[in-house]
Amino acid sequence: MKTFLFLILTALCAVGEVHAMSTRQHGARGVVASVDTQRGIVTITTGDKDAPTEFVVVEKRTRLRRNGAPAALDNLTVGQTIQVHYAQETGKSVAYEISWKTAKVP
Repeated sequence: MKTFLFLILTALCAVGEVHAMSTRQHGARGVVASVDTQRGIVTITTGDKDAPTEFVVVEKRTRLRRNGAPAALDNLTVGQTIQVHYAQETGKSVAYEISWKTAKVP
């Protein structure tokens, strides 16, 4: 019985480690290349030679911030420089925060 409990606990710990690695947080800064509001996908050009283009999925839980205030995905336009924080989830880059600043009109 003790061996059985030990094996179960060991398996649960291993699953926890895999989950922790699969949701590792990442960040990227780049210029918006496209915004698909229907599918919830933002494409950014980072200028990074290893990953010049990033595709991030925007979900309901994603925080969108324009000039520090809450924003909507349709406020994001091609050509804007953005900061994206995301995690790899089931093979996709899922954004948990996208922020950007716009020029202030005098």
